[in-house]
Amino acid sequence: MLLAVPAKAQEAPQTAAQSVVLMDGESGRILYEKNSGEERPIASITKIMTALIAIEGGGLDEEVPIKREYTLTEGSSLYLKPGETLTLRELLYGLLLVSGNDAALAIAGHCAGSTEAFVQKMNDKVKALGLTN
Repeated sequence: MLLAVPAKAQEAPQTAAQSVVLMDGESGRILYEKNSGEERPIASITKIMTALIAIEGGGLDEEVPIKREYTLTEGSSLYLKPGETLTLRELLYGLLLVSGNDAALAIAGHCAGSTEAFVQKMNDKVKALGLTN
């Protein structure tokens, strides 16, 4: 004899996030979403793209001299000092773990020569990956 037991409905995940998408990594099936179509500020995604480009460029142990212009940014910071030297790897940790805006500027300057040139690299990568929204 086989008994069928109805599946218990799952509650929505508890999160303070304004928008959420939970996706099965293998199938791509959306398991849960909340406000997924809303446009949101992209600061965190920009930092992830910054890290991706820096990592793909290699040279994680290259030394990056910190210029004064990298230290003049607002928001979250590693509190870099002009004249100090960190490796690209250390800056990536500061970018991704501390969300350091100064680390982002130092990475951009090191990897592309200027913030503007690095932004172009990011835009090119976004297009190459077929990303939208």
